[in-house]
Amino acid sequence: MNVSIGYKARAKDSLGNWVYGYVVQHNSGMVSIESPCGSFYVDPSTLCKLVFTHSSDEFYEKDIVTWFGGDSTAQIIFDKNSFAYVLHWSKMNKEGKATDVFIPLVHGVPLQGTLEEFMDAIRYKVVGNVFDDPHLIKVLPYTEVV
Repeated sequence: MNVSIGYKARAKDSLGNWVYGYVVQHNSGMVSIESPCGSFYVDPSTLCKLVFTHSSDEFYEKDIVTWFGGDSTAQIIFDKNSFAYVLHWSKMNKEGKATDVFIPLVHGVPLQGTLEEFMDAIRYKVVGNVFDDPHLIKVLPYTEVV
């Protein structure tokens, strides 16, 4: 049995609520989350690791976040190429095709500027997740860099 800390997932019960706590991988192959409220079998495809916290807000893998007033959204994902958690969004290029943008996160902060500058300036806010709110994932329009 393996135990990991800091996850959320959808319970396999009839309500399908999100549960938070420790992940337990059972020898039977079942996955559960143990929390102060009890033990819940979960859908492993919905497991989301806690990536960072800021001002008592929790940010999990597969959350959709917004910043700078809410016009842009990005997903928090684990990028296997860079072996890091990243902010990921799509943006139109000059030719009208969507291109992927990845910015690695270190302790929840994009690798630009200082931690305090970014957390104060960006004001991340979780607006949903890829399971409940896929409609929040936007492709940003092309903008000419001058």
